[in-house]
Amino acid sequence: MYGITTNYASTAALRNLQSINAQLDKTQTRIASGLRIASAKDGAAAWSAATTVRAEVSKYDAIRDGLGYFKAAADTASTAAQSIVDALNTIKQGVANYQATSDTDEQAAIMSSISGAQATIKAALAASKTDGKDWLSNAAAISFNVGVNSAGAFVTDGFTTAVDLDDTLTNVDATGGGSGKFITNFLAADITASASSLNTALDTAIGDATTIAVGLGAMAERIDSHSTFLKTISDIKNSALSSLVDANMEEESTKLSALQVQQSLATQALQISNASSQNILRLFQ
Repeated sequence: MYGITTNYASTAALRNLQSINAQLDKTQTRIASGLRIASAKDGAAAWSAATTVRAEVSKYDAIRDGLGYFKAAADTASTAAQSIVDALNTIKQGVANYQATSDTDEQAAIMSSISGAQATIKAALAASKTDGKDWLSNAAAISFNVGVNSAGAFVTDGFTTAVDLDDTLTNVDATGGGSGKFITNFLAADITASASSLNTALDTAIGDATTIAVGLGAMAERIDSHSTFLKTISDIKNSALSSLVDANMEEESTKLSALQVQQSLATQALQISNASSQNILRLFQ
């Protein structure tokens, strides 16, 4: 219906164009963001569920980041412990070789090898300290988050050394008699004077270091297992999140093309409706 004061056809065409433009804006936003549910107004229930899932995934990712740090620290300490075991075996063999010869040149060469192994032990003990925590000390109780329980609380795992390897090697008298000579600093004279005590201390230290190296290796494997599990859970939750909020890009692309055509036609319809008012004026000419 056309009138002098109101062009009802133009009004209808305008409303149709506005509706198409709104749908077009929405489709373009979905394509740009990749999201079908970007805010609560797009779907309150889905948006709320997605927010919860995102929080859970973020928590798992944070735990995995922490596990990566502890895995590196555990590997470092395990390598240090293995290095110490090798050095202790070198020292033990050196002590035996020293006792088996009376040649002073040979004994000097053996003591040089022992001194090198002692230096290796000291360096390995220093390298095993991570972020101020001594992983080879009995005082070190290392704990880390490995997941969350059904109540949302963190689940922890950890490692506590069964012995104080640092103390065994650097603070416990290895030669007897309160001489104050330790595995990392005894001299040739100590082998001659207290070989039996020294060998006993070495056997104890080798056993302790081996136990710790095995324990740290097992912990590193547990960390890997926890990290893999958390990655699997994160992937599952991300997949669920995608089904909740992601836009179907093929559908949105098809819709965009259709809406662009509709927009063009609606614009032409509005132009035709607006031109109809001029036709009414011609009736009075």
